[in-house]
Amino acid sequence: MEILPWLIKELSWWQTNVGKGQSMKQQPFTLEVFSDASPSGWGVFCEGKGFHGFWNEKDSQSHINFLEIKAAYYAIKSLTKNKNNMNILLRIDNQTAISCINKAGSVRFPHLHEITRALWQWCENKNILVFASYIKSSKNLADKESRSLSVDTEYQLNSYAFSSIIQNFGNPEIDLFASKLNRKCEKYTSWFPDPNSFSIDAFTISWNAFYFYAFPPFACIARVLDKIIQEKASGIVVVPNWPAQPWYPDNASPLQEPFPGGRKIIWLSFFNKGLPESAIPTMINSLTEGTLNQYEGCFRKYWSFCHQKQHQDPFVYNLAIYLEFLEQMFDNGLSYSVINTYRSAMNLIFAPSEEDRKNINRFLKGVAKMRPPHPKYKFTWDPDPVLSFVKNWYPLNRLNIENLTYKLVFLMAITSASRTQTLSKIKITDIIKLERKIEIRVTERIKTSAPNKFQPLLIFPYFREAPELCVAHTIETYLERTSQYRKDHEYLILTHKKPIHPATSQTISRWLKRVLKLGGVDTTVFSSHSIRHASTWAASRKGINIDIIRDTAGWAPASNTFFEFYNRPLSEPREKFAETILNIGRE
Repeated sequence: MEILPWLIKELSWWQTNVGKGQSMKQQPFTLEVFSDASPSGWGVFCEGKGFHGFWNEKDSQSHINFLEIKAAYYAIKSLTKNKNNMNILLRIDNQTAISCINKAGSVRFPHLHEITRALWQWCENKNILVFASYIKSSKNLADKESRSLSVDTEYQLNSYAFSSIIQNFGNPEIDLFASKLNRKCEKYTSWFPDPNSFSIDAFTISWNAFYFYAFPPFACIARVLDKIIQEKASGIVVVPNWPAQPWYPDNASPLQEPFPGGRKIIWLSFFNKGLPESAIPTMINSLTEGTLNQYEGCFRKYWSFCHQKQHQDPFVYNLAIYLEFLEQMFDNGLSYSVINTYRSAMNLIFAPSEEDRKNINRFLKGVAKMRPPHPKYKFTWDPDPVLSFVKNWYPLNRLNIENLTYKLVFLMAITSASRTQTLSKIKITDIIKLERKIEIRVTERIKTSAPNKFQPLLIFPYFREAPELCVAHTIETYLERTSQYRKDHEYLILTHKKPIHPATSQTISRWLKRVLKLGGVDTTVFSSHSIRHASTWAASRKGINIDIIRDTAGWAPASNTFFEFYNRPLSEPREKFAETILNIGRE
């Protein structure tokens, strides 16, 4: 019998520790600790005091059993940093977590075993014995802590601003006002007990032993400055830009401040043009989040470009500076499409004159000629093998919810040539069941939404000749199977792991890429968006009228997008050439 590596570790532990005379007998408990977990965070209550923390993005997607054990681990780690040789009674309202902790692991679930093992290793090193006991949720004093989480303690500088700070002032050793999620240094001081913090309450330690970083609560700024003066400490302090406060510089300019963010740049540019403040938020809302994210990159680079120019105010329009910036981006190797996006972003905040726009457009024509845009793919893939693979996921009522979800999103994507954003915006109220088909009219705003333009209409006929590939039947089955999880969720596509919530466009994209990989498509080359390429290519090869293809894919009637970017030859394996030549020799 082969002994797995992780099991050898466990056997080695027993070999080392058995027979040393250490007693596992429970003594009177030194601490009674209540712990609890919710999808958003963890909570602890002990000796009349409660504290809590948030999960990171990865943990927030985990099963509640895993989170309950991790909450218990964080509770013990936070409370016993400076304690040894004790017995702890854990009060938990989750039976699976209790079983794993009391049995020191789980044979059936490796991920539960790993987090339980981490808990017991901490306890072993500090000679702590833990016993978990069940308590009703209604009596669990940590329940409120895990659910009443305040985001006020989780503010932080964005990564770009912090990077700019350390470039100018060096790397700090400790973050004095932080938590496990928003810390900027490996070593940090937290406000509440925290499993990984160096200490609790920054004002209780000496600061002159560190080159520190501090982004304190605004009410504590005066106290922070006073402590720095008294201890003659050295570090970096971030404070608000308040002219009435003593720390405000007398001759501040925009370039002395970190990049304020793309949305703020737009707001200030509109305000400087004399537009009414009350109208500015509505004007900014005319831009989608996707557009704002694209413009953010442009504004950040322009801010840095103006900083290099030293005396160039980023809010003052100058055609020569504008074109010099675009030329620098071109020299840096940016494509025509990216520079064209930058042109749109710059025009938004500066509104150049008609004559200046002609010069700017002339520059872009030169960029297009010297670096013409190219389609993302030179060839496409054949949908048939992937459809054959998905076809085997049948009957639907025997599929687990994960594979049923994968099948649903793939069939909907390839039969409608829809973007993942469109699929993520489908509401149950948008679905209309007819005798021969299911119609879905997407009512929410998407990328292609515009005044006087129709919203997407997705049509899925009942494909009774091959029910294993019938999209309409898959939608019906999916609605039945997920009805127990829906509660107040109005969107069709939900995540298949707890906590259940509407799937985002990025999540659906990740699922589609997994299906493509399982179906034999090279996902190092093709993304989930390539499904639009493959489906429209297949429809064209089967003789579907180009007007129908345009209408289904959401392109304008006169659009040439399909012929320019989507109509690509089918990919063939590279070894096909050699095999063809060798077969000639066999003839």
